[in-house]
Amino acid sequence: MDQLAKIADGMTPRMTEALIFWGDRNPQGSTARTNLGQGGGTHGAVHRRGLIAQGRDARGGTGYYLSPLGWALYTHLTGKPRPADADRLTLAEALTEAYGTGADQAAAQTATRRVHRRACDFQPVTAIDADLVAGWTYRASESTRTRYGWVTTDGQVAPTATYVFRDWAAEGVHAARIAGADRAPAATPTDVERHDDVKVHEDGPGKWIVERGADFLGAIWDEGARMARGRYAIWSPYLPTAGFFVAAAPAVDAIVDAWPPSLADLVQETGAPLEVVAATADLLAQEQEVAAERVYRTAVRGAEARVTFEAAASIRETLGAPAARYAVAIGRDDRTWPRFHGRDRAVRHAASYGLTADAVHDSAPVPTA
Repeated sequence: MDQLAKIADGMTPRMTEALIFWGDRNPQGSTARTNLGQGGGTHGAVHRRGLIAQGRDARGGTGYYLSPLGWALYTHLTGKPRPADADRLTLAEALTEAYGTGADQAAAQTATRRVHRRACDFQPVTAIDADLVAGWTYRASESTRTRYGWVTTDGQVAPTATYVFRDWAAEGVHAARIAGADRAPAATPTDVERHDDVKVHEDGPGKWIVERGADFLGAIWDEGARMARGRYAIWSPYLPTAGFFVAAAPAVDAIVDAWPPSLADLVQETGAPLEVVAATADLLAQEQEVAAERVYRTAVRGAEARVTFEAAASIRETLGAPAARYAVAIGRDDRTWPRFHGRDRAVRHAASYGLTADAVHDSAPVPTA
């Protein structure tokens, strides 16, 4: 048995179908990991056999393509040679021809709006490891609040838009994509590693509570792996609606992120004294009183006083909060690395890609003697 026959014999029917699909539908042989059910573990398994590899098209676009060995196996399986015009399209044009990305986005928008009719302003999210659209974030307004949600190209969706920032919603797309890859099942919420004082405790079959010290932050329910809207449902007293997540770590993160920031948190972020932060918050509260906008979320004052996310953003802007400190070495170069204010989020983001804490870079200057 020759090499190609051995490789073909060791492939599953799904892998063979994906390889032929990529060769038949796309003259370049580009491979979209999440489109038309040909992504996730199938893409990884084909990649490990050397049948696809990262490369560039004639105009410099990067992406995953059938390798020379992949084209040879394609010919072995189908009897058809590699197309002579394999370099005639840019990567974006090839993906559009092969998979109809515009149609994918329209379908994603329609599916999302069935659940959340106010979803709008869909923005594409590019995969971390390839020049491919992995999904979209969308904006949804509830009263005076603006929140963001996400939907992937393979139909996974977080329809309740629980993210405060669009960048956080984009992380949900990446987490969903990783959860669908060829790896061990996602950990339960109690297995999520954190580097702060947040604790997750089991509270009966398929239910967990999230706490920080004496504070109850929220609850998580496991609705089963077959739930298209996301396996883990969350509730928090500070979220306008329930949220749904395909992986445990983003579910815990969303509950923690919904907890209103305290003045002590803003002192750490801005470097300003507590008296200055408190005075800025009080002044903002006086200004917002006319517009009936809330600033404080708690009756207590001082370091433990908690403010709305909108108020916190205004305070940061007024006091000149520094840029996000921690960067994760994922992407083409350090200009595109995802960045975080907290090291714990950066470490968990790195772990979701199989990286250790060594991949987290601290941009703070080194103290001088």
